[in-house]
Order: sequence, then structure tokens, then C-alpha cells
Amino acid sequence: MIQNEKKMNDYCSHLPILEFVLDEIKPINLFEFGMGLYSTKLFSDTTKSVIAVEMQDESWYDKIKKENFITESKNDINLYCMLGKENAIDFFKNIDMKFDLVFVDGHGESRWQCINEAFEKCDVIVAHDTETVSYNWNMVVKPEEYTWLDIKKYNPWTSVITNNKNLIQKLSKDFNATIRN
Repeated sequence: MIQNEKKMNDYCSHLPILEFVLDEIKPINLFEFGMGLYSTKLFSDTTKSVIAVEMQDESWYDKIKKENFITESKNDINLYCMLGKENAIDFFKNIDMKFDLVFVDGHGESRWQCINEAFEKCDVIVAHDTETVSYNWNMVVKPEEYTWLDIKKYNPWTSVITNNKNLIQKLSKDFNATIRN
């Protein structure tokens, strides 16, 4: 867990939830929309195969790529810079594989589209900043078998959208997650 949750900043409020989910489902293949100092490092340390795409800022991509944790990782870490709201989504659609987890924290105008595409390729989707109405979360077309859980313990919020009943129960209990209709 985060060493001092009281000092947690907005850029890592998703980490306790990601750590919990990673520990519960032990993913092998993971896709990340929007690279981060905290999330990409966590994924490179704990997941065998990671595809991470930066969608908004080439200098941010360069910063993440230069970090030592990427080069030291023994796992298969593939970092891409695909600027714009849809380039990463098009790339994702054309990957012929399933993922154990998709993390959505990329371009603000297309996060909802990332989630819609992820339903076809995975059972666990984690999204950051889900209290932000301008990201158009209402445009997500959630299949009936999936449950959307909002975790409001940390601000900004993190949400988990999944059809994994065991994970739903544990998140509800451990994080007091609320179901979004």
C-alpha cells in the first residue's frame, strides 16, 4: 500500500485500488491508456506484459521512457506515444489479444471510448478521475454482465468496471465501493 495515504497527491490516488486489483486478479497482460509515473512503474513491476500508450504529451512520454524502472524491468514493457484522442483506441482495437486488465487514464475526451472498446478485450477495467463529469462517463455503454464500482475513498475517484463477482464483493467490502447505475 501507499506509505502515507494522507499525503497522497491527485496523481496517485488510484494506486491503492490498482495494487488491490493487481493482487486479487494477478494479471499477465495489461493495457494502459495514458502513461503515469506511478501506474506504469507499478505495472512494469507486477505484470508480465504491459502495453502503455501516452495520448496527450510527448514530453511526458519521453520522461516516462527515460525512467530507470522501465529499462530495469524483466517484464515485456512496450511504451508508445500516440497523441490525440483516438489514435491509441485505433491501435488497441487492432491488437489481436485479450487483456487481464485495462487501465484508463489517458486523453480526457476519449476515456469513455477507451472503456467501451475494452469490454471486448477484458473483464477488468480500472478508470481514474471518474468524478469528472466532463469526461462523458455517461457515454459508456456497459454490458449488462458488468458492474461499475466507484471508489470515492481517495480524490480523484477511481472506478472499477468488471464482471468478476469475487472482485466486486471484495472492492465493495474493502473500499466501500458504490455501484453506479
